[in-house]
Amino acid sequence: MTKVLIATPICKSKDYCWEEYLSAVKKLKLPRGWIGHHLIVDNSDDCGLQELSEKEQCIYMCINTEKKPMDKLVKSRNAAIDYAAFKEYDWLFFVDSDVIVPEDAVLKLLDNDIPSDKGSLYFINQRLVSGFYPLISDVGLPEPTGMILNSRGVYKPIELDKHDIYEVDLIGMGCCLIHKDLFVHRFRCERDKNDFLIKSEDMCYCADLKKLGVIILFDTRVIAKHKIVGEHWDYDTA
Repeated sequence: MTKVLIATPICKSKDYCWEEYLSAVKKLKLPRGWIGHHLIVDNSDDCGLQELSEKEQCIYMCINTEKKPMDKLVKSRNAAIDYAAFKEYDWLFFVDSDVIVPEDAVLKLLDNDIPSDKGSLYFINQRLVSGFYPLISDVGLPEPTGMILNSRGVYKPIELDKHDIYEVDLIGMGCCLIHKDLFVHRFRCERDKNDFLIKSEDMCYCADLKKLGVIILFDTRVIAKHKIVGEHWDYDTA
């Protein structure tokens, strides 16, 4: 029997769209015969989301040993990977707490066999695949999107001309499906000598996987909503 773990790193300040997020997760459709479980990884300093999570019968864990927001996120994502591996899940589906996923997200992300440049099909366990989540915000932040690394080593957004599947170098992790064969790989972030954030957890994770030859796909058929209230990231404090 195939099992998928739907995992969400969250802190108390990110619970502003909890009801909408939760409603979307509950409506997710899985292939016939699959079993899905919902994990909340709370990185609030006071573990303030335990009651809400347990009320909804979610699996709950609290990770509050880190102080910096990015370090909390890294540890939360790795805790979800560890749990999925320990409990022998086949798939891990990251859904961030400010991302509202469509009900067919998992079904579409699974259905992405595309030809490689050698004419063969990618095996499903050799890839990482993300949906597209346009920003819904008043603060004018850039939209999370698939990006490619150009010849100067700079990430550039891909041009989207239709609902399709693209091979890319960088994706956001807020609506991302990961096969169990990739559970061994860890999230991290990079900081300079003054402890300022240089690269976020999704940038480091994608870069590490690309070095290993893992295929990263960006599926624009899966359109989720990214709901941000107030400041998103302050790189000086993250």
